[in-house]
Amino acid sequence: MNEYFLYINNELLHKLEFFIYDHDQSGLMYNEAELVINFTIGNKNDLTESKNRKNIYKLRSLLSYHKGKVSLQPSEIETAIEIFLMFLRTKNIEASMCLENLLDTIWTIEEEGETWPCVKRLNGILASVFLIYFSSKAILQKEDETQFSMKEIFRQGIKYYTKEDKNFLNRIFLMDKRFDCIISLVQASMVIEGKEERCTPESENIMWKDFSLILDRLKGLKQYRDMFIFVNESEHIFNIVSKEMKGRWERAKAASLFYLGEYEEASKILDRYMFESEDSVNVCDLYNSAINYAWAAEYKEKEDTKWDLYISKAYSLIIHAENIILQSNKNYTEYLYFQVLLEKSFLLSEMGKYDEAYRCFETVFTGTNKKVKKYSNFNTHLWILMKYMCLHPDKYNKVLKWFDYFYENFSHRKLGRYEVIVDFFYSFKTILNNDFGIKIYRDLLELLFHALEILHETKIRDISQFVFLYYTKAEHLRILLEDESVEDSFYRLPIFHARHMNDPQEGKILQTFLPANDISPIGNQNAYRENYVFLKSFFSYKKEDGRKQVKEFLPMWVQYGDDAKGCCVILNHRTFKKNKLRRIVYLSDQGKCSEDRDEMVQQYLEEFVKVYERILNNSIKIDSSDVQGRECLARIRLLLEDIVSNISYVFKHESYKHEKEVRIILNKTSSDLNEVKVISGNVPKLYIYNDSQTYIDEVVLGAKMDNPENYVPFIYKQGKKMWKDEKENHMKVTQSKIQYK
Repeated sequence: MNEYFLYINNELLHKLEFFIYDHDQSGLMYNEAELVINFTIGNKNDLTESKNRKNIYKLRSLLSYHKGKVSLQPSEIETAIEIFLMFLRTKNIEASMCLENLLDTIWTIEEEGETWPCVKRLNGILASVFLIYFSSKAILQKEDETQFSMKEIFRQGIKYYTKEDKNFLNRIFLMDKRFDCIISLVQASMVIEGKEERCTPESENIMWKDFSLILDRLKGLKQYRDMFIFVNESEHIFNIVSKEMKGRWERAKAASLFYLGEYEEASKILDRYMFESEDSVNVCDLYNSAINYAWAAEYKEKEDTKWDLYISKAYSLIIHAENIILQSNKNYTEYLYFQVLLEKSFLLSEMGKYDEAYRCFETVFTGTNKKVKKYSNFNTHLWILMKYMCLHPDKYNKVLKWFDYFYENFSHRKLGRYEVIVDFFYSFKTILNNDFGIKIYRDLLELLFHALEILHETKIRDISQFVFLYYTKAEHLRILLEDESVEDSFYRLPIFHARHMNDPQEGKILQTFLPANDISPIGNQNAYRENYVFLKSFFSYKKEDGRKQVKEFLPMWVQYGDDAKGCCVILNHRTFKKNKLRRIVYLSDQGKCSEDRDEMVQQYLEEFVKVYERILNNSIKIDSSDVQGRECLARIRLLLEDIVSNISYVFKHESYKHEKEVRIILNKTSSDLNEVKVISGNVPKLYIYNDSQTYIDEVVLGAKMDNPENYVPFIYKQGKKMWKDEKENHMKVTQSKIQYK
């Protein structure tokens, strides 16, 4: 918790606690005396009102800050409470300044005030703030009892809260993950009627709107585990709604499961509610469910039959949605129709139907709806455009016009990795606005496209299907397990600079198959170029291979396990939830991919080499005697180097093929150096920490490690903290059994 709404000292905090209990009606006890106790997530209007100084002066006048206790009329107290709560909701310091006077003023009206709705409203909201921020400092009851009491007081006040109050409370409850309190607010909108005690249609629509607001917030923050917990905890309120509304809740549950990678369970739910009950679903449900299936496909390897299944289901749903829009008499918005078309274009491109995908894209972007264009996925659009250009080289001008359209009508960041190339073209348009200049521009875009496709093809999608092993020196294990601060334990993988890798040709093999980039020499050609590429490599294999003793692979111990004096760390796949893992492609001396699975990589690599050569040939035509011409050539040289560097570290020589390597590749800039750490020694080595926690299943100590038993207590101690969120320690320590001479 790091966001505060009230700044108060302990004396006032204790007065606040007494006040809350003094104005409630659930008969709670403290100090052996019975007390009478009242038992989108932002407000734009609040911000405007909080800046109006008339409100400040009005509140100060009512409460008479410097005159001690005052007596106010009910309407005046209600006004004071309203202004105070507005300041509280906007985190204005005025709320803290007037709190004590407000409490004292309300206390002067004694028992009469305990029945006033405005006082009950204030009490419930103050109880919520006390619950989140101050329960640990309570003096009247123990912390657990205080939390229980404050929740009850908050719930008793729900019927008095305004929409602005609920938005404020949802915001602070979300910060502390008090989903039970949020669900109480959602449930308060429900109106029950009839013998079967069902929710009325009007109230369940209001309830669903409030519920969806929280779901969208969690989804936007990518808090998918919390999203699933929230949906699960809300199940009881969806047992008294209509079948259609219960279906919406089930689909929300399926969506949260998709985001968590529980595709099979999510698919079962959607199969039941989307494919068996199509007459009860609407276009939005079909569209959202199609996106969920497409999301699931993104995390399956393309050779996996589940990938085809998920794409097929997504496409079926999106076609159904399109047909409903086209055939229905309902007045569906152009915005929704175009959203459906854009998702259709993505699915068609995934299925290899690039011409059809392009036509869907073209329909939307020649339309008039600016909103759908602005907030659509430009990565997909660019991918479709580049695929279209590669399939139809003679139509490249058509694609370049779309790039110009994007550049001139939207944020340049929408162009993603292509932005720097389009910027280059516009910077040197006077030189490049001719036949060979346009071809250089086109080929730079295509070169980057082939590089991105190689990265796409080498990405490991379904990390749960692999075992990852990390052979290292004992000192590097210590770096991992000693990654702690006073407040927390992180246990992030140390990722070393590429120059510290064992292979002296690391990142250089691709260059051997490319023509020499000798256009516009820049400075001293013997100078090393500054770069901050960090790599973390793992030996991996698919679980279905069933190779139980793979961790005892002798060459890995020799090369990376400090000649068996180090250790082998077997990592749980949760370690890589936030990372892009890429498998290494092994090349022969002739530049051919060594493995059959790399057929697509081979095609992109061959095209990459051809396009690279075309750029060099056309660059010769630029007048290097002109200052601007030399600057243009220098930019082309740097662009080529940067594009090549994107994929340099996914290739290695086939002599390393036995390593079955996958790796994390992180590119840092000189502005990111604050997070870089150094291991001292004969050669200082740079490393950074991964941005997510490591989860270790097993540490195998090397056969030649000196006194390995000395490491065991420390490893188990740190492992217990590493798995602190689990019921038991999942990590074990073993000794290598490999026969090592």
